[in-house]
Amino acid sequence: MDNMSNRLLLILILLSLLSSCGFNQRNSKHTQVSTSFAPESSDPIDSVIHFRYEQPVNGFIVNVEVTPEEIGDEGPAVITFSKGGKSFSVPVKFFITESYHGNYISHNSEEIILGYTPKPEGEMLFSDEAFFFSDIDYDGEDELVIMDWGGGLHGVIGFRVFEQDGALRNDPPFSSIDEFTTFNPNDKTITLFFVEDLETERSKAIVYQRNKDGSFSRISG
Repeated sequence: MDNMSNRLLLILILLSLLSSCGFNQRNSKHTQVSTSFAPESSDPIDSVIHFRYEQPVNGFIVNVEVTPEEIGDEGPAVITFSKGGKSFSVPVKFFITESYHGNYISHNSEEIILGYTPKPEGEMLFSDEAFFFSDIDYDGEDELVIMDWGGGLHGVIGFRVFEQDGALRNDPPFSSIDEFTTFNPNDKTITLFFVEDLETERSKAIVYQRNKDGSFSRISG
């Protein structure tokens, strides 16, 4: 009985050791995956995750610094655009991109390298990336458009428009563009939609049209 008891005890010890090794190995793999995207820190609020787009976007080298709100990789950020020795930075309330979560290129201990999904031809607005370039004001040159999560009317996606030197377009209609805004390049109009009554979903359309001098005038609504 003593020999049998000793053998059973030895088997239990071996099984316990094997189980412990497997658990540690699984944890090690999980740690490698998670720390490849977010820095190790007991206080993620003090951590900054650095992103860099692999290729220039519209001629700009683009870097992003994200301060996660929770353990992970999403939160408020600062996007920096650099071209020709000049640069400007734009703060955003929330940074998330399809490229990051689906098609990131690579990563190292210092930064994550991102791919970029171009805006489809013919579309004026685009929400698969945190920013894009589009000829929003019909002047023949692309403006920088940055997505503003929840920045539109009643919490929909809003968009902020910048000149390529970083100057914010804060004049109407550009100060109120969101995912419901429509564009008509043929007559150079931009139509904003405002919900007047949430219960009846009655909305009001305000139409702006580009003038010959490049300004926009409200023509209806």
